[in-house]
Amino acid sequence: MAWLISRVEYFISGYSSFNSTADMVTWGLSTTDQLTSISLSNGAVFDYANLQRLDLGVSATGMMINLPLVKDFSQLPGGGILVPPNPLYLGVVGNGMAAAMQVTAKLYYLNYQLATDEYWELVESRRIISS
Repeated sequence: MAWLISRVEYFISGYSSFNSTADMVTWGLSTTDQLTSISLSNGAVFDYANLQRLDLGVSATGMMINLPLVKDFSQLPGGGILVPPNPLYLGVVGNGMAAAMQVTAKLYYLNYQLATDEYWELVESRRIISS
């Protein structure tokens, strides 16, 4: 079995942790907990996003943030992103933050039946190989 992920909703808490301009939080969904960085160049990361603070004008300004932050993959060929269901990890990294941020993900997926050789091909495509 594999999961066909059609939608991810991200809920972020700790916005007060943004301390100054250029503070950033980056997160991604991955098939490994051995990430050295969260980036799209890493084959194990199948979704990636970030938020960065940018100060404009007076420091007392503010804005409302509409949560969740939604990633809709349903329009992709096949209806979503196909991933091995176990294990999945959500990694979060903050740069310049005053305190830790928390990101929670809610996944919308379908179980997708694969032949044995198709499943192992999918697993190998998301695996980090190191020496």
